[in-house]
Amino acid sequence: STMAADAALEDAEQMARVRAAVDALPERLRSVVMLCTFSELSYAEVAQVLEIPAGTVASRKNKAMAVLRSQLEDGNGGSG
Repeated sequence: STMAADAALEDAEQMARVRAAVDALPERLRSVVMLCTFSELSYAEVAQVLEIPAGTVASRKNKAMAVLRSQLEDGNGGSG
């Protein structure tokens, strides 16, 4: 149906926006997001991989999510 096609297109556009926003993050935030979200590692495991404290993983992930949220709510990735 066209509704399903429209929904799939919107999903693809949303994923592209998310990917672009993640790619725009500073490396130290991006690496935490990628490992926590896409590798499904625990904070302790991510901390081992990146050789940083688990608390730093948590704070970087929170910071990254706040940045992503604000960029994605803007709609255009950053005028405000």
